[in-house]
Amino acid sequence: MSFLPKEAQEPKSKSNYTMPLSEGRHKLRVISSAIVGYEGWQIDGQKRNPIRWKVGEQPEYGPDGKETKYFWAFLCWNYAMERIQIMCVTQKKIRNQIKALLDDEDWGSILEYNIVITREGKDMNDTIYTVMPNQKAPLDPIITQQLKEKNIDLNAWMRGEDPFSGNATTSTQKPLQSPNLTS
Repeated sequence: MSFLPKEAQEPKSKSNYTMPLSEGRHKLRVISSAIVGYEGWQIDGQKRNPIRWKVGEQPEYGPDGKETKYFWAFLCWNYAMERIQIMCVTQKKIRNQIKALLDDEDWGSILEYNIVITREGKDMNDTIYTVMPNQKAPLDPIITQQLKEKNIDLNAWMRGEDPFSGNATTSTQKPLQSPNLTS
């Protein structure tokens, strides 16, 4: 006799954000160019609110007195969650591995294939991230359709507004600042 019935499964997260990644394997498809900047935190009672700055406009320390963190942010399709999410990468080890793929003549643009990010470890001191590319493949039409329907605005996210409100002026908005990730 089993404690749980076979159909018992944890519901999928409805979060629009991928980070922080939980321990394990995460299959993603990057579906937008990145915006880059710095992030700090403002403490309001028990709540932490992110504050973001464009590169060159950031203070050394955020409102919470901690050093601001450099990030890349982009839209991705999370296969496990079956949804578009915003991924904000502050981990240099993940950025370096993605940059290595971008610089590799056989892989090139990260928009052309899925990646798998594996996290091993529980905390900052013992966590290891691995980024592995999958075979190049066209973007699934379901992902393209959802991207058009959702009209997500990464610039609104950068300003601290709701990027999923559907108020983007166009679904192909240019980011505030695109990194030159291939040089």
